Amino acid sequence: MKFEQLNTWLSLFANLGVLAGIFFLAIEIQQNTETSKFQALQANRNARIEYFSGMRDSEYIIPILSKLSAGEELTNEELGRASRHYQAAWSLEFYDWAQREMGLAGEFATIQRDGVVIALLTNPIGLRTWNGTKAIFPDEFVEYVDNILTEMNSGE
Repeated sequence: MKFEQLNTWLSLFANLGVLAGIFFLAIEIQQNTETSKFQALQANRNARIEYFSGMRDSEYIIPILSKLSAGEELTNEELGRASRHYQAAWSLEFYDWAQREMGLAGEFATIQRDGVVIALLTNPIGLRTWNGTKAIFPDEFVEYVDNILTEMNSGE
């Protein structure tokens, strides 16, 4: 009789051990999935940075932005360069937003990035580029940017 009780208790502990192992395995799988998502997102972002760096960091962009600030007219070439600059900026902003949405950035990064979005939207070419390219971004990112734009337009 004692042997059967001992066997019952040992079976119970073994089953609890299996359940605990399954629970910890599920946690590990979830963490690995999040890590894999982050690594894929980061690799894509790095590829975009490399691809867009020539457009975003062009030697021509500072004089173009200076002309924009002064309200001067841009040539077609300058307008094209400025548009590509803002396409690159919006693309990189999306990847930063995605990392924040995954919980990989703190509150300060969110406030800082909101400021970047506002700066992009207050520039006429940045706004025009946004309106012309937002269809390529996920709905959640479009909603995020459009909400900031609505707040800016309402004076909040």
